[in-house]
Amino acid sequence: MPYVVKKKNIAYNSLRFSIIIRVLIITVSLFIIIFGYTVLKYIVTPSVFIIIVLFQIIELIYVIEKYFNKYNFLLRSIKHKDFTSTSLILPKDKILKEQKEVIAEIIDSFQNVRIEKENHYNYLITLVEHLNTGIVCFNESEKINLINTSAKKILGIENIQSLSSLKHINTHLYENFKNIKSGEGKTLKTICNNEACHLLIRNTDFVMRKKFYKLVSLQNIKQELDIKEQESWYKLIRILNHEVMNSMTPIVSLSKELNDTFFSESGEKVPIQNISDSDFEDIYLSTKTIEKRSQSLLNFVKSYRSFTSLPKPDLKEVLLNDIIIGVIKLLESKIRESGIQLIQYQPNSKFTIIVDKDMLEQVLINLLLNAIEAVNTQNNPKIIIDYGTENNEIFINIKDNGEGISAEYIDKIFVPFFTTKKKGSGIGLSLSKQIMIAHKGNIIVNSTIGKGSTCIIKIPNFD
Repeated sequence: MPYVVKKKNIAYNSLRFSIIIRVLIITVSLFIIIFGYTVLKYIVTPSVFIIIVLFQIIELIYVIEKYFNKYNFLLRSIKHKDFTSTSLILPKDKILKEQKEVIAEIIDSFQNVRIEKENHYNYLITLVEHLNTGIVCFNESEKINLINTSAKKILGIENIQSLSSLKHINTHLYENFKNIKSGEGKTLKTICNNEACHLLIRNTDFVMRKKFYKLVSLQNIKQELDIKEQESWYKLIRILNHEVMNSMTPIVSLSKELNDTFFSESGEKVPIQNISDSDFEDIYLSTKTIEKRSQSLLNFVKSYRSFTSLPKPDLKEVLLNDIIIGVIKLLESKIRESGIQLIQYQPNSKFTIIVDKDMLEQVLINLLLNAIEAVNTQNNPKIIIDYGTENNEIFINIKDNGEGISAEYIDKIFVPFFTTKKKGSGIGLSLSKQIMIAHKGNIIVNSTIGKGSTCIIKIPNFD
């Protein structure tokens, strides 16, 4: 920037020269006044020079004030981002005319920065407007600073200036927008555009220029949920069909055989003496098979009823370590008989959680039984249990070194009645998942073929 420095020096030298000339005139005038009064005893001539001195002092003050007023005006314009005024550039000004190009460059630089920021802002606004996700940004006084087209479409609002206006349209949504915490995400069932909708909303709080803002994103996921629900029904129907057909097919077949044994094709009874001992033996086996398959079908229906009629959790504060020890004690003989090395980490024996104790025990029993069965074929079977907190959640890990679960089945293990076991009902993991969802928690399974699986129970930390 040597050019700018040179121009600044020219302006500075011009001002300095003007001040020096006026100071010299004032000094010479004062000398003449003193010399005229004291030596020459003149009265008129010194009086003239007194007027000249006063004039030069006023002129000097004017020049300095004018110079600094111009700079103050320039600084105020920069402060308020006003670069439209051309009065800053005065080519006829005897003192400031050398600064014309420097000031012009400053104005151009700031205008370029301003244009660049405006272009960047317009780009971001265009980008936000094209998002499928709704965006609403508002401040502490509930004034809406930004709302994109998707948000207006979801909310069914053409124009809205304040969040309080939403209160008259949808009180439930207004309360959730206002009270949602930073980083929190939640789903809401509400009415949008006079239709039922299922909204996923997330919030981020931020401070800009010492002002507090909330940035809320919202998506109507009803269609996605409907598709998932339909897929779940298809899976459930296939499993129900499979279970029912597995039981009903042999029952129908054996019933027909029994009917053929006791009745002829014309419908007449077959005399009892015509039925041989081997026929009676077949009849006995057939009736036992029918009884067995009927009981299996009855058990299946009972399992379905228990899955669909899950009671509401009775939440109480309990010691997590006591629950885990109790479950291990319950399965101790099975663990010992299987030769399993069970490792339990106890980071804090006084660690408390708020859960339904009986329900959590049922979940732990289901997961431990699965782990025991998974390691049965291993030479050195091992199960590790540990727990702790992470990201405001309590986790319980149950890790085994079994064969693992293939990618083909990992997405199906929580589907009701799905099982790859010969004696499994397919209800344990599904029921466990439902129990944790009722606790506003979750169960996640990570598995690698040949290395084993880890079941992670996640429970909200209400502390």
